[in-house]
Parts: sequence; structure tokens; C-alpha cells
Amino acid sequence: MAVLLKAAGHPTRLGLLALLRSGDTNVGQLAEALAMPQATVSSQLAILRMTGLVDVRREGGFAWYRLNRARLSEAMDCLGDTAEPTDDGVGQEGGWASS
Repeated sequence: MAVLLKAAGHPTRLGLLALLRSGDTNVGQLAEALAMPQATVSSQLAILRMTGLVDVRREGGFAWYRLNRARLSEAMDCLGDTAEPTDDGVGQEGGWASS
């Protein structure tokens, strides 16, 4: 799980995950939205694919990427098992109390 969280925690990959929340998107669209070269975006997507956070399908000469919501939910559940917010949101460790 640490590898998955590390992959998701990179600023560019966080941006990609946020963009993919709205639906299937190709590399060109993602690169344009992030103002980054397609090669850079492709490299970051490859890391997200290796961790299972992103799936790809090929259609009409394009690779369409989508968020793997089940895998993302699994990661969020793991985080929920390790920490819970305090009642007022301002507790130990910057707003989170240990379980």
C-alpha cells in the first residue's frame, strides 16, 4: 500500500488523478490540461498504471485513461483504518488523531 500512496502523492500524478475524475481522457488532453509534454505525462501515467490507480483502453488509435475507482477506494479505506479525524478537526498530528 505504501507504493500506491507514494505514487499517488506526487504532484503531477495527483493532478492526473484529479483530471481523470471527470472521465476517460487521452494523453494529449491530459498534457494540454497540465501544460506538460506528452512524454512526461505518459511516464507519470505508466506509474499510475503499475499501481493500478489508472486503467487504459485502446480505441481508434488512442489510449484512453480512466481512474480505477475501486483501487482508489481501497487506498482510502486503508487510510481510514489508520487514522480518524477528531471531532473538531483540530486534534493530534495536525487535525488527525491516532486510532
